[in-house]
Amino acid sequence: MMDMFRQPDKLKRAVEQIAPFITQTAVNGARQKGNPRVFIPLHKGTDSYMSPKQFSTFYWPTLQSLIVELCNNDLTPYLLIEGAYDSRLDVIKDVPKGKCLYHFESTDILNAKKVLGDTACLMGNVPNSIEALNIQSEKVLFLSTFFLLTSFIAIQLAMAT
Repeated sequence: MMDMFRQPDKLKRAVEQIAPFITQTAVNGARQKGNPRVFIPLHKGTDSYMSPKQFSTFYWPTLQSLIVELCNNDLTPYLLIEGAYDSRLDVIKDVPKGKCLYHFESTDILNAKKVLGDTACLMGNVPNSIEALNIQSEKVLFLSTFFLLTSFIAIQLAMAT
């Protein structure tokens, strides 16, 4: 985190240098396993961890490159997005249409549907805290919203093709 302030140019170069290795490793791993989905857990890009400018400068460019390259290799990026990404939805919309799955933990799923519904498959919005405590009434509410939303998205995608 401090490198974003102390040596931003070196940090950007380091991330850009390691990105091709990570991308090729993901592509090779998916091909070896015969599984077209590539799981990408995102822990540190949240609204509360870095500013929108930091996200757009240090985090998104190489993540977007990874997503695009996976799609170009007929793989499906499955991004598990922990924490809130409410301020980043317009940024993460810039991916190949109909090729990605965004699994949100605590992002406003209804707003995400408005912004990303024509771009990516959306799921989640059951916070880890509810899962960990196994609160059934909260789960039912979240899961009901999820099933209604995904049914609507599936119908929209089917009609668009």
